[in-house]
Amino acid sequence: MVREMIPRLLGLMTGIVLAVILILVYLLTPQLGLATVEVYDRNKLIILDQVVGYQYFKQSDYEDRVEGLYSGYVSGLEDSTTMYFTAEEAAKWLAEDKGKYVGTGIKFTWGITNQYLVVTEVLNNSPAEAAGIQVGDRITAIDGVFAMMSNELDIYEKLTSTSDAVYTVIKDGIETDIALFSAEIETDAVNSMLLQNNIGYLELASLNEGAVEEIYSHIDNLETQGANKWIIDMRYLSNADFQETILLTDLLTDAGPMFLSVDKEGETTEYNSVNEKINGQVVILTNASTSGNVEAVIATVKDDESITTIGTNTKGNAKVQEFIQLSDGSGLLIATENLYTTDEREIGSEPMEPEILVELDVAYTLKLVTEGVSDKELDNQLIAAIEHLS
Repeated sequence: MVREMIPRLLGLMTGIVLAVILILVYLLTPQLGLATVEVYDRNKLIILDQVVGYQYFKQSDYEDRVEGLYSGYVSGLEDSTTMYFTAEEAAKWLAEDKGKYVGTGIKFTWGITNQYLVVTEVLNNSPAEAAGIQVGDRITAIDGVFAMMSNELDIYEKLTSTSDAVYTVIKDGIETDIALFSAEIETDAVNSMLLQNNIGYLELASLNEGAVEEIYSHIDNLETQGANKWIIDMRYLSNADFQETILLTDLLTDAGPMFLSVDKEGETTEYNSVNEKINGQVVILTNASTSGNVEAVIATVKDDESITTIGTNTKGNAKVQEFIQLSDGSGLLIATENLYTTDEREIGSEPMEPEILVELDVAYTLKLVTEGVSDKELDNQLIAAIEHLS
């Protein structure tokens, strides 16, 4: 009797799933303006879901596939600055936009063999710190997924998720499983110190709401210690609040036009410097992780003789973006305007070269991927900046 019912139950379940898909497609179609089969084939979607849902070699969640439908639609724009967020991802983005870190508190790099992750930083007051995770520890797996480059996408998904997870960690040669949870953690947007020859060093960790005000505070403090030249480290600065980018550019430029933005209708907005420019020679450090609208800062100061860029090329994807949260908690980060210099050269259409190209030495990278230590004494880009200002 039970065996006879199984095919009927499977058929019923399949029918329910397909009905849900049809309803979903029906609801989406008028909103998206996809009215013809030639543009949007409903039957094809049903067949794809059948194949993926029942024949794909790994287990997959139906809700994840539906979220993938939305994400895939946005990905069709082929623009890395426009993306769809699930409700969980959107909540995380909104928290980080206010200057908070969301996660376990671990920062990492791939190990030298790409067979494990090396912890490079443990944030204060984080779940990782409470669990005893330390710089240099090796993560070999998360929830049973091995930390290997061949599993890169799965590992990044685990690392960026706000769900609880079990980390397999090697500490002092002993492998152990440590359960970690995600939390919102207050972090500093700026770290600073006084270097030799009265050089003030400002490391920009983020550029979210209120960050530039924090930068001014650090500058004032360093000036009281005698700083009169500056290194602004933007090597890992991305996803900045556009208003903060405007304020940072203002800090580094004389009064007058800085850069322009142009929307899809061709309407132009000019951004002008209104505050006093920072005193003294400045070096800005860049690399491929210097990305997003902060690249407008680099483009604006490029011809300023008092400011020099050192390092490697920026990423080259500067756009003005707007975050739109949908009624179900999901969201869109969408590019709304292109950026241009005042002489109408597009910013971010391609990577920007620094004025002085300096690749990181192997010695620095080797220590980072083996011990997790970012050693400033081996950071030859920073050393080049100090020498340039000395």
